[in-house]
Amino acid sequence: MSRWRSYVERARTMIVLPVAYAHQLILILSMEFQSGPFTKMLFGGALDKIYEMDVKNRKWDGNIPQVLLVLCEGFVRLGGCQTEGVFRLAASATAIAAAKVNLERDDYSLSGVDDPHILACLLKRWFSDLLEPVIPTNF
Repeated sequence: MSRWRSYVERARTMIVLPVAYAHQLILILSMEFQSGPFTKMLFGGALDKIYEMDVKNRKWDGNIPQVLLVLCEGFVRLGGCQTEGVFRLAASATAIAAAKVNLERDDYSLSGVDDPHILACLLKRWFSDLLEPVIPTNF
């Protein structure tokens, strides 16, 4: 945990993170999600478990996981449907990591997210990190 904190503190003091450092920060944050203080596994979890946690912890009774609904609504609100190359171009790695941390901590406000590319990257990552694909490989 102290290693993670030191990276976050260094990131706060820097104006621009080099790409290699940002990737290192994301890797460490990902490891912390698997073994750290986070109890909710939105990214890299099983779809049925994510849905069960939503229903149990947040009294969510929707048919889709809340994180998916929040990301899609935010994407549309920020004009992602009219943004050219939104699923092709990558957003800032540090902005993606910060938004991901907030979502994992049950902060669905998307505060500080003002770029549809960030939400597009999170949507892609959420689907790709699921333990089982939404569409089974045998189809």
